[in-house]
Amino acid sequence: MTNDRLYPARPILAASVAVIRDGRILLAARGKPPSEGLFSLPGGMVDVGETLAEAALRELREEVGYAAGRLEWISSYYTSKSVCDETAHLYLGYDLAPAALAPDETEFLEIAALPFAEVLDLVIRSEIRDSMTVIAVLHAARLRGWQNG
Repeated sequence: MTNDRLYPARPILAASVAVIRDGRILLAARGKPPSEGLFSLPGGMVDVGETLAEAALRELREEVGYAAGRLEWISSYYTSKSVCDETAHLYLGYDLAPAALAPDETEFLEIAALPFAEVLDLVIRSEIRDSMTVIAVLHAARLRGWQNG
């Protein structure tokens, strides 16, 4: 896994499981307005010239209003094996501090801070279906020894 500057010819995404000091994680519901509480991790496209980590940090600031003092890479994967040519890179974000950036003008976000066990349970019950969120939460559970319920 490298963190070289990227000049993407195809979509590259970065997202973070942003962990608040009390163990809750930050999620954002997207929509106009957010619909049905469909929460997902803060994440999005990597801009030309950004590293993966820089993109993940920027998305945290834009979507949930926090900066991470430390990122830990947890996984990279292809979002589809045949339908699209897109790669997602996932991180755990720690040492969070408020540091908002203006969101993209097309995004209308509702932010939630939920206990990890609750988010893991939503993933297991298939109430959270966003692939980046599902994969990142399951990896985080495995890597950090977290459990649902």
